[in-house]
Amino acid sequence: MNIYMLMEGSKSEPIIYDAWIKHLSPNMTRVYDLNLIDQDNFYITSSDGYPRIVTHSIRDSIQDINANPKIDAFWIVVDSEDSTIEQREQIIGNELAKYPLNRSIDIQIIVQKCCIETWGFGNDRVFPNNNIDAELQEYLNFYDIRVDDPENMTYPNDYDGSIASYHFHYLKKILRMKRISYAKNKPNDLDKGYYFDEICIRANTTSHLSTFSKLKNLLEETF
Repeated sequence: MNIYMLMEGSKSEPIIYDAWIKHLSPNMTRVYDLNLIDQDNFYITSSDGYPRIVTHSIRDSIQDINANPKIDAFWIVVDSEDSTIEQREQIIGNELAKYPLNRSIDIQIIVQKCCIETWGFGNDRVFPNNNIDAELQEYLNFYDIRVDDPENMTYPNDYDGSIASYHFHYLKKILRMKRISYAKNKPNDLDKGYYFDEICIRANTTSHLSTFSKLKNLLEETF
């Protein structure tokens, strides 16, 4: 299986997906040059954001895939942000229809609701058990991600930023309380196998994190 992965994000997603794939399937090897694709490889490229992934990158990726017959699957990873999952899927599907492939391959649209940091809330073990300070308590007062589905969290009316930004800073605060430094270009500890496993536990034992569950099922079926 050789997978071509197009991602909206250019920093955390490539690092995290690389780690999760290797955690589930150590025989998979990431290549950084399409010409090096041979067997059990995956290649990651970034669109550097939305809507560029729609306006430019899908077309470019289809050209890459048509030129490389060893690619078996095309995975597209985007955030939902303030759109619905169906809206994102439809926009991407419409764009894919404009550029025909020269052979049949598996195409998967992976929508992260609302962003990859949202999934990070699924690891219950990283939440501090005590010494919750005023800043974290303010986040909890707005939305308690321990008991409610993180994918349904928006942001306070007086917050000056996007949903994804709010989720990022909320998660960063939780991890900082556990002495874990999280940044977009160094997404500790989301890029660890144990972290993926803990999110899986939350997804398997609750009705939460449905878009993560879709990815989890895809990874398990593929590898």
